Amino acid sequence: MQAPYSATGGAGFGRSTAQKAVRADRKDYEIWKKQIGGDFFPKTVAEYRKMQYNNSPEFQIIRNYVKSVDFGMISPLSGYANYKRLYDYIEDNIVGITTPNGIKVAGQSKHFMERIIGTMKDPSHGNIPRSGVKPVDVLDALLNGESGPIKLTSDRKTGKFSPSQLFYTSNCSVSINPETGFLIQCNP
Repeated sequence: MQAPYSATGGAGFGRSTAQKAVRADRKDYEIWKKQIGGDFFPKTVAEYRKMQYNNSPEFQIIRNYVKSVDFGMISPLSGYANYKRLYDYIEDNIVGITTPNGIKVAGQSKHFMERIIGTMKDPSHGNIPRSGVKPVDVLDALLNGESGPIKLTSDRKTGKFSPSQLFYTSNCSVSINPETGFLIQCNP
């Protein structure tokens, strides 16, 4: 009878078995990264797990990207590098501005990022294509566009109502929550 904890590998694992498990985990991670376009994800499983454990801001961005790809809201062909580049551009150039009516942009939602990138088949709207929106057009709409009235909209998942206000130009429309300052969505 083997002892429940061996000196070579922990709870009943020999060193060889543990090494095979680590290699399999690494191989699965590399396949997964390739399938979802995670070209600039952490290089190792250990680095990824560390980000996950610490729930770092970078991990939250990766998690939102993965969810968007998994649900078909953006194509993995777009790639994580492109997603991150657009996310950072918005953080650096749009978050922090104040609209003419006094709304300070405080952040961006996952749905907003999905709409910035667009998709060939939007699963939430009958698999029709949805064009993306240029971040500079979003900025222009928020600073120079017309604004609509504040409306209360219901969240499909929670049923809760939250305010939104639309800013628009001939190039795009942008919805923002006037209370939180979070960008909700945009359309060409």
